[in-house]
Amino acid sequence: MELETQSTLLGTKKEGRFLLSLTSGQSNYTVKVPAEQCGELRFSCKRICVRDVLNLYNVQTAPVAPVRTVIYPRRMKVQLLLSQASAGTPQPEGKMRNRKGNDPSEMFDLREYVPGDDVRSIHWKLSGKTDTLILRQASDPSLYNIVLLMDFGIEKNGEPTPLEELNAAAAVAAAVGAQLVQQHITFSAAVPTRNGLEIYEVRTQKDFQQMLMHWMCFPLQQTEGAGMRYFLTQQMDRQYARLVLLTAGQYTASLKPLEGRIGTTVISAVSGGKLQHIAVGGGCEVVELPAERIEDEVYRILC
Repeated sequence: MELETQSTLLGTKKEGRFLLSLTSGQSNYTVKVPAEQCGELRFSCKRICVRDVLNLYNVQTAPVAPVRTVIYPRRMKVQLLLSQASAGTPQPEGKMRNRKGNDPSEMFDLREYVPGDDVRSIHWKLSGKTDTLILRQASDPSLYNIVLLMDFGIEKNGEPTPLEELNAAAAVAAAVGAQLVQQHITFSAAVPTRNGLEIYEVRTQKDFQQMLMHWMCFPLQQTEGAGMRYFLTQQMDRQYARLVLLTAGQYTASLKPLEGRIGTTVISAVSGGKLQHIAVGGGCEVVELPAERIEDEVYRILC
């Protein structure tokens, strides 16, 4: 049997030949294919032929139907701590990035009550002190959430990105997302595609699992940095207060376009590296993690 294995995420193809011994009454066979990378894998049977021991009798048969499966990123133990800046960044005019909306858990502003307003939003304690009905205005959750940007690619600085670093970067992204869901923090996941960034709003565990499955079925961008260019072009820094940028290998691109505009944490999976926080300035920092699998290691990340 000739079998082709194709990775949707990396766009790679591999072919292999397998010899299956026919045994009377046996109808199922197990073919072991090493899972070298995460992502969707498609298995296509290109050719099957039946031969005798002496290879005198050789007849081709109909190939089996294609099969797809998803290999999820390996599990990493990450403890994610969020700084106060993740809920909004002060602007030059003294206002917060947050804007009014419909999130009752975060208050954007106070104003006097106007007939027709929802009485459930009245700030009764403050109203009692001022002898005036004061209304709470809620914030817009889409403008202070965290956005995770998967910005690693098949190539980096003109060279192929090591597979170990790609797998580790995907594992870190999945671990950070899982931590946010566990802490009941709504966030967006931005996945670069040929037509821009695909945005997923993640509020629940179900949202996270659906996002992860879809992401594993997207072709990875060819070169690192395309996601950041989309992010800046679409002025997405105005929609969020905190950017978590996931990369593979040491991050060498400039973060100056983001300084003072949005709190940014770059998390890089680096071969032969160790956990370290590198302050860049302007609300930006780089966190490096070792790409190698280290059993029982717990990484503490402050964003």
